[in-house]
Amino acid sequence: MPSDQVLSSLSAYLAGVGLPIALAGLGLTDRGANLLNSASRWSLTTWRPSQGKCENRLWDQLEDGPLHNCTQPVLQDICHRRPHVRGSHCWESGLTMVLNHWKFAASSTFVAKPRPLPVQKAFLRVDFNVILAFIFMAARHDKNDYPVADRMQKRTFLLVGATLNIQQIADDVLVLHLEGSLVNNLTKDYAERLFKGYPPLRNDPKGNSVFNEHDEKRGGWIMALGLQTSFVEEDTFLPVYTDCVYYKDRRGHVFWRSMDRVRSIITDIWAPSFAGDPIATEHVKLTVRALEHIYKEETESGVSPFHDVPLPNITLSNHDQLKIITHFNGPPLIADSKQQQFRMDWEPLLQHVLVAAVKGSIRCIAYFKNSGRELEHILPIEKLRTADLYLRGC
Repeated sequence: MPSDQVLSSLSAYLAGVGLPIALAGLGLTDRGANLLNSASRWSLTTWRPSQGKCENRLWDQLEDGPLHNCTQPVLQDICHRRPHVRGSHCWESGLTMVLNHWKFAASSTFVAKPRPLPVQKAFLRVDFNVILAFIFMAARHDKNDYPVADRMQKRTFLLVGATLNIQQIADDVLVLHLEGSLVNNLTKDYAERLFKGYPPLRNDPKGNSVFNEHDEKRGGWIMALGLQTSFVEEDTFLPVYTDCVYYKDRRGHVFWRSMDRVRSIITDIWAPSFAGDPIATEHVKLTVRALEHIYKEETESGVSPFHDVPLPNITLSNHDQLKIITHFNGPPLIADSKQQQFRMDWEPLLQHVLVAAVKGSIRCIAYFKNSGRELEHILPIEKLRTADLYLRGC
């Protein structure tokens, strides 16, 4: 009786050599070609089972906390701004190096390779959130460049630091190729909020200007921007953002809903509360006019000449800044009976508030007035969100 070793060798021979030879003649017909392809795939995956599987790297396999942990904090060039290294597993020097805070078991999970993918090549199964997080973390600011879709290929998307190539090989299967290196580190929690239309700030505003649920929709973070004494756009905003919330019929919903809240509070609370003071009334009118100009013209150009509100030569305390931010996260109206007390409480901060309201709105509109930062206007978001995604090598 033949030994188990002999039977195993014979089975492998039939799968890898004998069966393809036997079916070669069937390739002359379409049906025969399909049978031959199926048989060839079966023989290859029988000979090498690993070729029939893809490793998983999915969002729920990432640990909470930072999405990237520097393995060499002193020598950050090891993981920051690394050049793309070509290869069949090039994601190992790209995506899985940028997002490297994986759960221990993540590297041992696999999924069957779908039939449209060539069995001889390696692929990495990913999901939409992993791709989106990579783009946020690899995109960089460049005043001479903006994110665009490649007009020649129409499937390569240049995201200023991150490059995404998309190939649709079946109705529900997309093959992707990514290039990029670490620029912005995010926590998993903050990334998830950014995916849902959170203010695209480089530093998470939670706990600084966003304290309670839905504060991201209110005006506190706009005022926090206006109160900054040393503002640099590249250090404040992320290079790209998701404009996925709906607010009126204009681009930049994430910003307008909060900028409008600031304008509403100035118009409906501050204007009537200071109506009895001629100088204060004039300053409030100038502020409302500046904010309305930004709203109507969708630009900061032309605001400075007529917003001549003097800023007191006094540095605000942290307590006063927090008081202002919290107020603009609060209700947009107060009762008429409370206006006099409001005026007494807020008169020392009036000019600081008016200047910060305009500065914060100017800084926002200057960032997003030119299209090209909204990922919804660049990428086929719905396809990426609903399809099965597989990363290929070079």
